[in-house]
Amino acid sequence: MKTDPINIGNPADPSKPSLGASYIRTLAQAIIEWAGIDHYVGSANNNAYDEADAGKHNQVTYRTKKTVKPPLSTSDMGCDYIKGTTAEKYFEDAAGNEIQLTDAGKIRLRSTDYKLAHNTNLVGIDASGTGTVNLIKVNASNKPEIPDGAVLASSAAPTVNAGFANKKYVDDSLASGLALKDGILPLVYAGKDSVTFPNGLIMKMGSGTTDANGGATVTFETAFPTGVISASLTFGHAHNHYETPQISALSLIVMTIVSSSSYPSTTFYWIAIGR
Repeated sequence: MKTDPINIGNPADPSKPSLGASYIRTLAQAIIEWAGIDHYVGSANNNAYDEADAGKHNQVTYRTKKTVKPPLSTSDMGCDYIKGTTAEKYFEDAAGNEIQLTDAGKIRLRSTDYKLAHNTNLVGIDASGTGTVNLIKVNASNKPEIPDGAVLASSAAPTVNAGFANKKYVDDSLASGLALKDGILPLVYAGKDSVTFPNGLIMKMGSGTTDANGGATVTFETAFPTGVISASLTFGHAHNHYETPQISALSLIVMTIVSSSSYPSTTFYWIAIGR
């Protein structure tokens, strides 16, 4: 119960005019009590509540909830209210647009309710709780971008050094033998294989079969651009002979293998490394 309830029946008719002053003071005290629930009223200064901030809100307490949005007049700029079975917070703007602000104890954020300004980062609170950390934004090219400039990829090839390649792009690239930007460049062709590493080193490998004299010529599908560093050879058939198959000549495009007639029609495996 209120200490000084607002009683619209006071003063009763007929009443002495001298009673008016007392009733007016009681009414003023009642207004102060009522306003003080949600408003700042300050302290009386010689019975006057005259602080500049008196009347400003301390809080907004809702006693009832609505079932529909309230009607606004043409001069109204907007209103907030509680509505719905779970008593959620809503705001209605001057155009009559209703925005739900809370949902089951959480702030309600939907793409239709909240949008960041273009080229503006979404931010989070840092570990200290006193600062913020940039999370993501839509950049000048209308692409999602995280703080280090990395652009979140579609299924297309990244176009910048900080671009992401998503799983579909990587899987498709590996399946088709396409170049991976700033990574290993696989060039696969019939019976042979050549891989170029990020530092420019090239490794070629493959297999073949010797002729009737135990020799063979391997022609690389693509030549080494500048030079050959090393090459090795392994035969797939063991012989109890002293003749050793060897690489007799090696150029940017051809590797020549010689052995004896002890190795006719023999499978061999080779690796060549260069730049």
